[in-house]
Order: sequence, then structure tokens, then C-alpha cells
Amino acid sequence: MDAETILHASDMMVPRRATEVVVWVERKAEELSASFEAKTYARSGAPLLKKFSDEIYPRALFIRHELAEAPDIVVTPNLNNDNFDATSAFGKNSGMLYGDITCAKDGHDESRRIEVLARAGSGQTVRGQS
Repeated sequence: MDAETILHASDMMVPRRATEVVVWVERKAEELSASFEAKTYARSGAPLLKKFSDEIYPRALFIRHELAEAPDIVVTPNLNNDNFDATSAFGKNSGMLYGDITCAKDGHDESRRIEVLARAGSGQTVRGQS
């Protein structure tokens, strides 16, 4: 399989029930780690991968832990540059919730770790003592 065919914008923006989101994300994460080429692509920083790793994957973790038992929630990722990453609909008569996932990154240090991973296939993270 060509690694760059793993993620497609049209597939990423499909509305899915909460449990379906978790299954889809776990399957895509497995595909992104299935071969050296896929791992290299996963570390490339391509725009769809960034959306997947920074927004969709963390949302799936939240859904798995907090919303997995809610069968009527439908989540739709947003790949545009709007002020939200996804919408969540809570049943037919409920409103729409606009959600945004954010995370703090180490800037230059994060960039260096990604370079090492892309070049060597593995790397270490050393944390200073507090």
C-alpha cells in the first residue's frame, strides 16, 4: 500500500458515531505504523497527518474514555481553517457542539525529535529534572 493513500480528506470528514470514530482512528493509526514507508509518511508533517495527529486522534481518545457509551453522538471532523476542529451532534433535536483540541509543543525541541525519528526510525526523549 502506498503510504500517502492512508488518509484522504473526504474520508476524514465523514460524520461518524462516537464508537465508529474510535474504530476508524485506531485502524488508521495501525496503518500509519504498519511499514517503514508508512512510519516515514506519518512523521512527514503533511497537512492531513497534522490534522490527524493533532486533532482527530486526541479527540478519539477523549471519545473512547468519556463518550463511548453515548450512541447518539455524531462527530464530524473539520479540516478547514475555522475556529473549531470538529462538530458533535447530540441526537436529532439537540444543538451542535463546536470543539477545538489544542496541545502545547516544545517548538524547536519537538522539531529536532521529529527529524531524528524520520532519519533514524527511533529516538530518545530525555527530560530534565524538576
